[in-house]
Amino acid sequence: MHKVNTVDLVKNVRDIYLNFNKNYTNYLNIDITKQDNIFLKEIFNTDVLNDYRDSVDALNNILTKNDSKDSKKKSVVFTEDFDFNLSDQQKKYSTELLIDSINSTIDNIKKDNENINILSLGIGDGSTAQKYSDKLDKKDIFIGCDIHDKYLLLAKENVSNLKTIKIDLNDIGYKNTLPLSGHSFDIIECCNVCHHIESFQSIVNEVYRLLKPGGFFYYLDLIDKTNDLSDEMIFEDNHVYPSFHGIEFFRSALEIKKCLKKLFVLKKYQRIGPGIAFYKVKKPNLEK
Repeated sequence: MHKVNTVDLVKNVRDIYLNFNKNYTNYLNIDITKQDNIFLKEIFNTDVLNDYRDSVDALNNILTKNDSKDSKKKSVVFTEDFDFNLSDQQKKYSTELLIDSINSTIDNIKKDNENINILSLGIGDGSTAQKYSDKLDKKDIFIGCDIHDKYLLLAKENVSNLKTIKIDLNDIGYKNTLPLSGHSFDIIECCNVCHHIESFQSIVNEVYRLLKPGGFFYYLDLIDKTNDLSDEMIFEDNHVYPSFHGIEFFRSALEIKKCLKKLFVLKKYQRIGPGIAFYKVKKPNLEK
């Protein structure tokens, strides 16, 4: 059996998955599963079907071709081409919104001369965190989590006095939490990460455990651009997803909002564009 390039394989399988799952979930009726045969053109429009056929053809091509130098071509670095590129105007605007919001909260806490504890979930190279960490003092605590050693090293270069934890956030669950004390953070930030996490509820539960009463969770992420389109958006034009970005779980903006409101008080919600949403929530003060 011949070898295939890993990135090519995952990209094409992903494209098929997205065509029939991510953006078109709302088109499916559960009763369809009770039928032995269905006509795809009754469910999907022509453009969707053409995208599907193209993806299947591309997958078949790499599965059937013989061993060649193509199988040795260089793989792309996971997420690097997208996560750290702010050329997209919607992504640039949303990141600046996140940073400005966190800076405002830091200023308010500093007015009372209090120490600040901040946690970044999926800190990456620290380029986003750096833009609000400059307000911190040596007495403040800043911790960044990520799965990649490379990015954790870069984050330590970009963020002063940063402590790091290497972890796959997909491992977070009821019996597996971060090695951090509960009720210990004033601010938790998560930027363009959770679309790689299968269980969003597990992350939300962990954030709730770690935040102090009255603490803030800032969440920015890619969403399923076909859901919740009734929202008012800053950008009306289409948001283009990266061609290869690993396995994604793009959620609707309403699904995320509903999940967050189970545990937190929603303070700000902004639909940036068809594919990006921003949330600021507050952990309620516990009863004395």
